[in-house]
Amino acid sequence: MKINVAKAKQQIGGVFPFDYTVTSEKLGLDSDTTWRKSQIVVSGEFVNNGQKIEVRGLIQSSGIFTCSRCLEDISIDLKIPFLESFFEEGVKVDDEDIVVYTDDEIEIDDLIREYLILAEPINPVCNTDCHGLCAICGTNLNTATCTCDTKPPDPRLAVLSELLTPKQNKE
Repeated sequence: MKINVAKAKQQIGGVFPFDYTVTSEKLGLDSDTTWRKSQIVVSGEFVNNGQKIEVRGLIQSSGIFTCSRCLEDISIDLKIPFLESFFEEGVKVDDEDIVVYTDDEIEIDDLIREYLILAEPINPVCNTDCHGLCAICGTNLNTATCTCDTKPPDPRLAVLSELLTPKQNKE
């Protein structure tokens, strides 16, 4: 999406709202299944503070993630605030990490894509009580139980476990 900042350049301190809805394909996230079926809603405002245009707002979307414990698909709603400063091309600034714009338009699709990717949870869980999978048989412990012995034996008592196994005749 391009934001036209022609009016903001003429009116220092003026607040100009914007909002739009975009798809993941438009943002270049079409290969990412996380955002494939969701609408991405962006709303915010931009302000000319005399030296730069500040764009701030909120990105709202829901993504399909995989629970890191039980591997089930889950939908998580995200609300991601953003703030970015844009300088007109040709303005000299000491900071090397500046974002510039040309003419009277600011393209914010890259900004939205970056914030979405950075906001993805590292270890999403379906709920805080998720029991995950059995480490031995792979059963989803949220939906079923298994009879696997999940407690590792104490190595100091390993000799005693031999008493529980039947002895074979040594004849």
